[in-house]
Amino acid sequence: MKRYASARVDHLQIAIPAGGEEAARAFYGALLALRELPKPPELRARGGLWFRSGSVALHLGIDPDFRPATKAHVALASTEYEALLVRLRAAAIAIHSDEIPFDGRAHCYVADPFGNRIELIDDAPRAASDERSGEPTIVAVSTPPGHGAIAIVRASGSDARAIAAKLTDGAALAPRHATRVALVDEAGRPLDDALALYFPAPHSATGDDVVEFHLHGSPVLARELVRAAIACGARQAAPGEFTRRAFLAGKLDLDGVGAVGDLIAAETASAARAALAVTRGSRLGEVASASNMPDLEKARARAGTH
Repeated sequence: MKRYASARVDHLQIAIPAGGEEAARAFYGALLALRELPKPPELRARGGLWFRSGSVALHLGIDPDFRPATKAHVALASTEYEALLVRLRAAAIAIHSDEIPFDGRAHCYVADPFGNRIELIDDAPRAASDERSGEPTIVAVSTPPGHGAIAIVRASGSDARAIAAKLTDGAALAPRHATRVALVDEAGRPLDDALALYFPAPHSATGDDVVEFHLHGSPVLARELVRAAIACGARQAAPGEFTRRAFLAGKLDLDGVGAVGDLIAAETASAARAALAVTRGSRLGEVASASNMPDLEKARARAGTH
């Protein structure tokens, strides 16, 4: 059976009346704190506005025969839900709370300046749950020091995907696919053109959400990306911390943990093969002959894994 690539949501569009851009900008930009995107020059004459919320863009299109959408609606989740309600009340926006929680979260409905229905959801409980269930998101350069063709920066943890969204200007990352992205720092300044790969938990090397960035092999770029990730909420990984998480998640046993160091430190093909076999769960005695054992022992001594 032929497999097709799954479609992703690129943007949502709602209608506004002609001349409504400033009122829309005050509501969606100032009150709801969505980030406005510049429209392409060839589309600006049509009017309307573009905003971004996470990885999905929200387009406000001009409709000459505008009628407000009172049933179909956009739902926006915020970790600062209560503060958002305070801002809306201060702006005299009517708030209609729903007593029935949505997926265990408080939510309400408001109308934009044109009568379009907008749902707001309290995302703080989910964020708190994610924080309790996962360790802090860690980040580090995964390639050796120095210049090269490619540098790899890896992030692992419950916030890895959200941090990646900030560093890729909201690019949608399909699981286990390489996606070309424009990397930016925490302030939105360009860093590099790169590839990003997203491995959702639990099907990743560490059992956490993992995102890898493959960028040009400049040590400066790699360090800047790590710094930007830390500014977005990650923590610098300690030596061996990715391997430790893999062990705690059951991705490696104790022999496998030692074999990772063996594999990295191997200087002969036989030592590398022996270490690889152990990382795959084979018993060392079944895969390593007496002739290659000295190579493995030398590699272990250099790696300090005894």
